[in-house]
Amino acid sequence: AAQAAAAVGALGLTSLAAFAAPGGDLASMRASSIDLPTAVENGKPSVLEFYSVNCPHCNQAAKDLYPVEKRHQEINWVMVDTDLEQNRQLWESLGVSEIPHFAFLDADENLRATAVGAIDKAVAERGIALALGNEPARPN
Repeated sequence: AAQAAAAVGALGLTSLAAFAAPGGDLASMRASSIDLPTAVENGKPSVLEFYSVNCPHCNQAAKDLYPVEKRHQEINWVMVDTDLEQNRQLWESLGVSEIPHFAFLDADENLRATAVGAIDKAVAERGIALALGNEPARPN
C-alpha cells in the first residue's frame, strides 16, 4: 500500500478523474475530468480505473459503472490510461496486468481492494464501501 501511495503521490501522471461525464463513456469521462495529483491532494478515497480506449471491456465497464460513479461524489473516480507511458510506474506498482482493473484506495491512499475485468455494480459498490471504511476488508 505504501508503494502505491508513493507512486500516486510522487508522479506527475497524465491520468484523469471522472465525475461529471454526460454520456458515461470513456471519451466523455476524459473530457470532464480532473488530474490525478488533484485527486490525491483532496483527501478523498479513490477508485483507480485502469483502461485503454481500444479495450471493449473497458468501454463497457465505463457505461455500466457510470451510475455508480455519479452516486458516489464522496470519492474520486480516477481514469488511468494504460496506453500512456507516463502511467506505467503507477500501473506496474499496483500489479495491473489486465484491463479493466480497479484499485480501491482509502483516504490515506491504502489499497483496500482490487477487481479485474468488466465488474458489475455490486463489485464496485463493495470496493467503494471498503475504500470508505464502511466494511472490514476480507482476506484475499
